[in-house]
Formats: sequence, C-alpha cells, structure tokens
Amino acid sequence: MKKMAQYRVFFLIAVVGHLCILGLFAFNYSSDEQPKAKVQQKVPEIIQASLMDEARVLQKAQELKQAQETKKRLQKKQKDHIAQQIRKEQQRLQAAKDKRKKVEAKAKKAQQVEQQRLANIKKTVALEKKKQAKIKQQQLAIEKKKKADAKRLKQQQAKAAAIKKAADEQKKIAAEKQRVAAAEKLKAQKIAAEKKRIADAKAAQERRVLQAKNAKIAKQATASAALAIDKKVTQAWNRPSNLTAQLSCLIKVSLLPTGDVMSVSIEKSSGNSVFDVSAERAVQKASPLPVPKDSAIFERNFRSFRFNFAPK
Repeated sequence: MKKMAQYRVFFLIAVVGHLCILGLFAFNYSSDEQPKAKVQQKVPEIIQASLMDEARVLQKAQELKQAQETKKRLQKKQKDHIAQQIRKEQQRLQAAKDKRKKVEAKAKKAQQVEQQRLANIKKTVALEKKKQAKIKQQQLAIEKKKKADAKRLKQQQAKAAAIKKAADEQKKIAAEKQRVAAAEKLKAQKIAAEKKRIADAKAAQERRVLQAKNAKIAKQATASAALAIDKKVTQAWNRPSNLTAQLSCLIKVSLLPTGDVMSVSIEKSSGNSVFDVSAERAVQKASPLPVPKDSAIFERNFRSFRFNFAPK
C-alpha cells in the first residue's frame, strides 16, 4: 500500500512536469508569432504618395499598439493558466501526502491495537493456566475431604445403627402400650357414640313431631289468612252494573309485612276487562289485607302470592 502511494506521487510529478513543458512551448510560440502586415496592392507611386496622409499614419500606429497589447494579454493569460495548473497539481500532491500520512497513521494505530490484542491474549492465557492450576489444587483438596467425610460417615452410620436398634426396641414397647391404650379409647368412644346416637334419634323424633305440629299450625294459619283475604276483597268489590255472568281471574299480589298492598296485577284474565279492573280495585280497597303474624309464614306464603278471585 505504501509503494502504491509512492507511485501516485511520482505520476503526479511527471504530469506537472509535462504541463510546464507544454506551457513553455505555447509561450515561445506566441512570442515568435508576429502580426502579419496586410498585403498592399501595388499602386502608382504618385497615387500612393497622395493617399499617405497624417491620419493614415496615426491609424497604423494605433493598430500596431493594439496588436502589442493583445499579445501581452494573451501571454499573461497563458502564464496565469500555467500557474493555476501548477497550483492545482501542488494541491493534489499535498492532498495525496496528507492522505498517505492518514493511511500510515491508521496502519500504525491498527498495529498498536493488534499488539495490544496479542498482549491481552497472552495475559488471558497466563491467567487461564493459573486458574486451571488453582482448580486442580481445589479438586485434590475436595477429593481428600470426600475420603475423610466417607470415613467419618461410615463411623457415624455404624453408631447410628446401634442407636436405631436400641430405639426400635423402645418403640416396640411404646407401640404396644399405645395399642392397648387405643383399644381402650376406641371402646370408650364406641360406648359414647352409641349413647349419642340414641340421644340424636330421640332429638330428631322430637324435632319431627314439632315440625309436623308447626306445619299443621302454619297450614291452618295460611288457610285462615287466605279465606280472610278472599272475604275482605270480596266485601270491598263493587259488582259492575252490566255484569250478569259469574266470572273469575287469577290475581298476583305483593304485600308488606303489615298487609299493605305494594302491587297488584291480573295474572290470568277473566276475558272481561271491566271485571278485571273491578277486581284490582277491590284488592287495593281492601288494603291492608289480613296476614299471619308469624313472619316466617308471611315471607313464605304472603310476601308475593296469587289467588283466584271468583265472587258469587
């Protein structure tokens, strides 16, 4: 890579040299070139003498002066162009030199990094060897400890076996005592269970008798309340004037514990809207309805209930 950079520098120097030589040729060529005089046709001397006046002489001098100035401008322009080319080449050479320095610096830095990496690897290898030696020592110590532990464990197992044998004898004696005590306890539990079973059976019989009695009372109270409600609603009912046939409808009623009517609706219509409306009004008019004083009976049968309204 360094050789390639050197070749590029030599190539650029050669190009600049050629450009300088070409510039010198162009400068010499321009210097040798002389303005050509216009070819004048031969005229008689008498006519030529008469035409050459002072104005013609001045014009000729002016043309020569302009030709010299044009030549100077061209020479200056060529010199400036060559100087500009030389400056560009110098800049290119300097850029190539700077680039070469950067490449060399980068290569030097890469070499330093590589040397550092190799040093780190060498250091790591040394540490790994040291680590492996330490591990080997630890393994030897572990093996030695294992052998000592195995010997001590064997001694402890022999001692424990003797202790276990003595403990097993003690356990057998204690187990026999526990078995006798458990048998006596089981016998006592069976006697107590039998007594409890007899007492529970007696209590259950008494509860059944009481429940039957309460059920009978509740049934009677429910029937009495239903008859009382039907009677009170019938008494509150106003028969419509145009009603001739005997009708009936199923009414749904919701009550408060006091017997006051919360809501009333026709569950099953009689087919006669006038009769249905009169039945709803009768229920509202009969409020509060007579309900059992027992809250359980009320909640079970009269909080929300249906009854068939069929006045005679």
